[in-house]
Amino acid sequence: MFEGGAIDERRALSWAIAGFVACGLAPAAGLAPELPGSAAGDLVERQIWWAATAAATGLALWLFLRTDHALTRLGAVVLLLAPHIIGAPHPHAFESKMPAELAAQFAALSLAVQALLWSLAGIAIGLLWPRFSPDQTR
Repeated sequence: MFEGGAIDERRALSWAIAGFVACGLAPAAGLAPELPGSAAGDLVERQIWWAATAAATGLALWLFLRTDHALTRLGAVVLLLAPHIIGAPHPHAFESKMPAELAAQFAALSLAVQALLWSLAGIAIGLLWPRFSPDQTR
């Protein structure tokens, strides 16, 4: 595995949770899931910001959790906050034909479903990897 340890249920679920935080939760803090037809910033700028935020968050989590050096951990915190300090691209005017309650419900449910899918993927990998990997036997 990337980090050098054996893959088991706990470790796979931990990686899945980190994946959700990096790819779902952190980007949603600056750019919430949007309903079709909602006011939005430029698509390319939003995609670049999302990808940069996911990459920065993933790297920051890895650095923070895998090192004991205070300076490295401080750098990880700065890296974690950097995309949010820069800010996500937003529309010039927040005009939408969608009710705010519907948009909020959509964003919350999108994140809940994403968390569930990441968790299920982590659990499945944790259960199946040891059975099919030639390097690990139970």
